[in-house]
Amino acid sequence: MKAIKFACLTMVVCLLASCRNDVLLEERGEGLYSSSLSSKPAILKLSFVENTQRKAEFAEGQAVEFGLTYLEEPKSEKKRVYLEVYEDLTFGKQVEYLPTNSGFPADDWELPSDMPKVTKFVYVNGLVQGFDKSGNVIFEDAYEDQYWISPEEFGSAKLAAEFAVKSFYKPSEVAQKAIEIAKKGAAKFEDLDEAFQLTRYLDVEVSSSARSGDQGEVVREETYILPEYGVVYRTEGYTSSGKLKDIEHNFYTKNDDGVIYQASSHYRNVQYSEAYDIYFTEHSDIFYSEFKIETSLDL
Repeated sequence: MKAIKFACLTMVVCLLASCRNDVLLEERGEGLYSSSLSSKPAILKLSFVENTQRKAEFAEGQAVEFGLTYLEEPKSEKKRVYLEVYEDLTFGKQVEYLPTNSGFPADDWELPSDMPKVTKFVYVNGLVQGFDKSGNVIFEDAYEDQYWISPEEFGSAKLAAEFAVKSFYKPSEVAQKAIEIAKKGAAKFEDLDEAFQLTRYLDVEVSSSARSGDQGEVVREETYILPEYGVVYRTEGYTSSGKLKDIEHNFYTKNDDGVIYQASSHYRNVQYSEAYDIYFTEHSDIFYSEFKIETSLDL
């Protein structure tokens, strides 16, 4: 369900990715920003707090009957996210885990004292490091460095960078380009009264048992875009039998400067357990707050 959304939402969706502790974005000066995570100069910096709540919903009594109350019980996670996009359109990010203060019993669980807990991750230049609360590196691994947005879609890094920044500051100016990019991956598309719809047929293998029932994988997605801004507000996933399996619904808002950003995302996914021969629904709700953004580009 993520491929088309990345193409359309571009920066707004990719927004859901990173963090820094007590970030205060610097005042804009001449030229590119100095970076906090890399030696590369930055064209865009943004930060936000991400609150996530998850739970599973069963038919009445099933969670207790099958010993699955640990899935039914709500859990939450809170992160402070900081991200910077560089002149070459790669990006670095930092994610710091915060106390949730949710009141959910499941959130009170702690690792044993002899098992250090990662409280912050930093991803930059193909290396991810995890830090404990004392600032010691307790995890390290390589990853494939990626573009925030691919220059190949625009012919030059300069045009791609302008598009990326305008996706926040002036989304209406780049909405048509976002839709054009999304169309390339769609089997069909159509204009609706209040939205632009794309349909994509996924290239996934579905077992014969899944084809005969409704517990199969998603093989078709219907993605709805707000044409004024070029952002995805709803995606629906269907099985080979045509049954709706999952839904993701996104809501957007603007800050005091008129910058558009994603305020929340809500995901529902129907799961089938072969072990217990039951269905249950996964719930995931993400809320974004304290959104800050700065750019070194003149728009």
